[in-house]
Amino acid sequence: MSVGIMGYLTFGDLVSSQFTLNMPKELYASEIATWTTVREETSLIFLCYYTNLNLYMLNIRNFFILLCL
Repeated sequence: MSVGIMGYLTFGDLVSSQFTLNMPKELYASEIATWTTVREETSLIFLCYYTNLNLYMLNIRNFFILLCL
């Protein structure tokens, strides 16, 4: 929090709210950092859905196993 406040006091309104918007556009490393951020966010979303779906399917399987006993 204090780093954000110091950054705002130093640079004012020139600072964008997302860190990827503050990186220089002409550097290739900026593109890598931006796409890495996108990949990480989408991977997290898919991982959450996969985990919930896996638990749901496990409960359905256990229900049918108990039903057949």
